[in-house]
Amino acid sequence: MVTEANVEGVANEGVDRLVNEIEKAVVLIGQLRNQAAELGQKNKDLQSALADRDRELSDLRSERDRLQAIYNENASLIDHKEEIQRKIEAMLSRLDTVNTA
Repeated sequence: MVTEANVEGVANEGVDRLVNEIEKAVVLIGQLRNQAAELGQKNKDLQSALADRDRELSDLRSERDRLQAIYNENASLIDHKEEIQRKIEAMLSRLDTVNTA
């Protein structure tokens, strides 16, 4: 036989279970908010590090291009190094003879 006390007891159990589930959900929501905040900060940090690396890479590319241009401008000198060195030694030798005369 279903009595009012039985119905009230079942209702109270249901309410208690619902309250427990709500409390668990509130705790879980708090944990998820914290995780979202941590991930947001990590994302910002990674974005900043990526921007720094991009700037560094751009600077290095500019420096590489500058050095390549210098090399290209002086490549013929490098190719004719021995000939240029002989001419310089010949000029120095002439200067030595002029200074001793």
